Amino acid sequence: MKKYTFTTIFAIIIVFFGCKSTHQPVNPATLACIEKMVDGWETMYCDYPKSVQEVLNEFEENDEWRESSAKDSIENALKFLREENQHIDWQFTHPSLITMDLTVLFHGDTIYRNAGKFPFPGLDVSLYSYNWYYLEYPDSIEQLIVYDSLSNCLHQGFYRCSFETLHYLFANKDKIAWNKEYGAIFILAGNDTIAAQGYDSRVQYCDDLVASNKNICRFFDKQGRYAYSEEIEKELRHGLDEMKANGHYELPNQASLHLLVFVPCDGLQLFCDDEDVSLNTEWFHELENHLEAFCVEHGIGKLILASPSLVKR
Repeated sequence: MKKYTFTTIFAIIIVFFGCKSTHQPVNPATLACIEKMVDGWETMYCDYPKSVQEVLNEFEENDEWRESSAKDSIENALKFLREENQHIDWQFTHPSLITMDLTVLFHGDTIYRNAGKFPFPGLDVSLYSYNWYYLEYPDSIEQLIVYDSLSNCLHQGFYRCSFETLHYLFANKDKIAWNKEYGAIFILAGNDTIAAQGYDSRVQYCDDLVASNKNICRFFDKQGRYAYSEEIEKELRHGLDEMKANGHYELPNQASLHLLVFVPCDGLQLFCDDEDVSLNTEWFHELENHLEAFCVEHGIGKLILASPSLVKR
């Protein structure tokens, strides 16, 4: 009995391993097409597909590819995935916060492998854009998400990636160090850098607030969100021109611009910490009163603009 059992088990092992190694090799053209399909998916959706079925569903529901010159190759690749689905192991992992790996096995053999750093698409552009509008970098991922969701430049591909990136970071924010120092920003995960950008607009403008920057004008709502309006800016500048004319103000010799911040109830303040200009002048008092009424009328929570120090003629 023991001899029979041993013989039977040995035969099963031989059959098992023999069957496992008898599958036909995958056509190289099919493998190449699958690789392009997966890479294209990552570019479009900023992530890898989670299963064979997800790939099949996507290509069945969206059949624009049937008009492409590669339709025959794609059809063969989809046929292979459909018929061999049960023999394909789709292993998708995030081994760390900043890496993403996908390994596809067919009968235990690797037919696709991509392991690399997560690209965090859209993050650099979002940080740069936030910095341009706010003249500083955000203090948190939440601030960047709120700003990005309100952007008027909703280019579908980019903002789909940006959305995925920001919400992935939000879901893992406890593992991220968000550092702002010396006018730069660093987003870190352990010893790895997710994003880094240099001097922000505050440093650049305060170092060199020249005449070319005289059109700086930023509006924010009462929740602190960027809320620019070309019509409101035109109205503000028209009002300031009338103030100059009616108050008989003029530019002193070698006048320089000053970047100002106005918040209702807090009053007028200098945006740049190292400026020594006094705001205790007739022009700045009148400007402060004008901005107070202007912000109340338009529901503005904060305003940034550049202005020279004017004097009476």
